Amino acid sequence: MSLYSMSIANIGNRVCGVALLVASLLLYSCGDGGRNGYGVSFSDELKYDIEKEMDRLPESRLRLAAKITTPNPSDTIYIRGLIANRLMSVKMRHEANFTKAITYARTAYDRAVLIEDTVEIVKNLNELGTNYRRIGALTDALEYHYKALAIASVYHDSTSIIALKNLTYAYNGVGNIALSMHNYDEAKRCFLLGLKLEDQLGSQVGMAINYANLGSIMQKEEKYDSAFYYYSKSYETNLKCGSSLGVALCHNHFGSLYELQNKLDSAKIRYRQSYDMLLTSSDKWHWLVSCVSLGRVCLKMNNLNEAEEYLVSARDIATHTDAAESLEEAHELLASLYRRKGNLKAALAEVEHTIELNETIRRGLQNNTFNNAQMMYLRDKAAREHQIQMEKAAMESERRSTWNKINILVVIVIIVVVTHLVITFRRIRSRNNLVKSLQNSRNRVFSIISSEVKTPAVEQRDELRYLVENIDSLSVDEQKQHLMQIYTIAVKQVEQLNSLQTWAHIQMGYVKPNIQAINLCQLVTSSIDMLSLAAKQKNINFDMPYDNSKLVSADSEMLSCVMLNLLTYAIKLSLSGGEVVIRYKDEAFFTMLYIEEHGVVLSEEQIATLLERKSDIADVDTDADVSSAIGMRICVELINRCNGSLSIERRVNRGSTFVLTLPKPNK
Repeated sequence: MSLYSMSIANIGNRVCGVALLVASLLLYSCGDGGRNGYGVSFSDELKYDIEKEMDRLPESRLRLAAKITTPNPSDTIYIRGLIANRLMSVKMRHEANFTKAITYARTAYDRAVLIEDTVEIVKNLNELGTNYRRIGALTDALEYHYKALAIASVYHDSTSIIALKNLTYAYNGVGNIALSMHNYDEAKRCFLLGLKLEDQLGSQVGMAINYANLGSIMQKEEKYDSAFYYYSKSYETNLKCGSSLGVALCHNHFGSLYELQNKLDSAKIRYRQSYDMLLTSSDKWHWLVSCVSLGRVCLKMNNLNEAEEYLVSARDIATHTDAAESLEEAHELLASLYRRKGNLKAALAEVEHTIELNETIRRGLQNNTFNNAQMMYLRDKAAREHQIQMEKAAMESERRSTWNKINILVVIVIIVVVTHLVITFRRIRSRNNLVKSLQNSRNRVFSIISSEVKTPAVEQRDELRYLVENIDSLSVDEQKQHLMQIYTIAVKQVEQLNSLQTWAHIQMGYVKPNIQAINLCQLVTSSIDMLSLAAKQKNINFDMPYDNSKLVSADSEMLSCVMLNLLTYAIKLSLSGGEVVIRYKDEAFFTMLYIEEHGVVLSEEQIATLLERKSDIADVDTDADVSSAIGMRICVELINRCNGSLSIERRVNRGSTFVLTLPKPNK
């Protein structure tokens, strides 16, 4: 290829690369451009790194980060404060401090709304819903979860792990609330949807939670066998993913199931396992449930002192937290316990605390108790919000539509131009390759003529000149000898011309091999007879075992040409008075023929020159003792067309061996 065509090709490749880059950027601009919402943009990678960093901070520093703010919502400090508030809400929820948890979640939600980050909006709506559900404010909790579900359904990306996780969180929240209001159909629908999404995400923890939730529904419906099945699935999944919290909650589920079936010993064992695993956990809300459950089952077993120990501990912890349900049950159970012990004063005090809780919390919450009509109202409300969000998204999409069309049009134009340039450059390169191929063919012809035709002609001329100039002084026998030499050279020249004709036909694709079964021994013997004069002149003997059973699969004319060339090389390389040894070796599917000359030891470079299939034969340098490499090239090409192979082995200080491998005929 010329330097000009190479430079043209390089320019074409670069133009193509730049065009593809531009096209990618334009196509990228047709989408959201990596935005998380539809306001101030913070990448998911940045938020993930910030959250991972802050999750390792002690509570005091995280609390400080939650208070820090900035007037500029696009500042990184702003998103750090938002994430810090959300993480603080989770920590407070685990400590059953729901008042503070709600405050932090509300702050995080307000910040997310300001920057219009839908991912953070949905996360914090779900966090608010969970916190309100834990304190029994089910109406507020359901409204937050339905709102999260509505927004997530519009703006979620089906391939985004974060978006799908937000959807599952919302479904689980709604399902838990529906379970509390005894609307088991709605709860089951939400948990099954959540389970499907968690499976899609490959989240073992999420699947375990939904299995446990489905078990709770079965338990409420008094389908204990089904409940035990789902709890077992949750337990196995939690073990598989190494969730100690999930395992502890499963023990609590098993305990409640055994308690309902009046298997109090088994229930106590399970509650105790849950209690022990959660004792050092920061999740006080679930620990309180286990602690109260232990006290309740001990009370049923009439282990009053043990029950008092658990219930007093649960009451004292719950008093300083917002775990109203656990606190109320602890007071109620302690009242029953003290009545059994005959301590009526203490029992009365516990009853008064229970009544106080009922009046201040339960009575207010009962006004918000769920019913199906209220749930339908909230669902309709969420659907309306969903529609509003969809309209907003449609307006945003329409705003970008014009730019999208322009960008796509530009990309199409660039692709058309680049395609045209690439096709043009390829045509130029193809034309240059054709010119080079013609030049190589011309060089090949001249090289062959000079090396294969000219040399025998010169030898023949020199012999004739010597005969003409000295005919009077030569005897008849000497004249016959010189004439025989001239004849031998002529025969060799004819053979070389035949080989060149064969090579030319190979190059032009005219030669089609006629594969048939050939007696290898007979073919070798015939070739030796044809070269007997050349061998006699150097006093070369042939050592060959005659085996008429050696059959190979090949083209007769091609193999004969190859054999003549190889034996000629062997004679030429052998020392005068030497020997050419021919051996056979049978393999499973091949027959190998070894032609050993006991003279010149070919070097690795000479062997490589003889066997290497260069495209430009004119560039080949051949050794005078090796004759021309072109004849060997013809042998290589012919033997390959016969599905065989040719190689040369060096025998140090002992000459060289030509190894011909040919397939055996099919039986």
